Amino acid sequence: MSDRAKAFIVVLDSDLSEEDTQATCEALKHFRGVIEVVPHIHDIGDVIAESRAQHKMATKIYEFLKNWRS
Repeated sequence: MSDRAKAFIVVLDSDLSEEDTQATCEALKHFRGVIEVVPHIHDIGDVIAESRAQHKMATKIYEFLKNWRS
């Protein structure tokens, strides 16, 4: 059985204005099989930083709860 693509990430060569973003989203929705188009305002560095912060916070909460009733 072959692998199947579930989604695509499209990276733009430059930032778009709000009006151009709406028009681009609407154009992408016309492709066959497209269910949803979500513009992202932040860059991958923001995503990485957020993930690391969430992990660090979850680890601290886990450690606190683990030692809470000890």
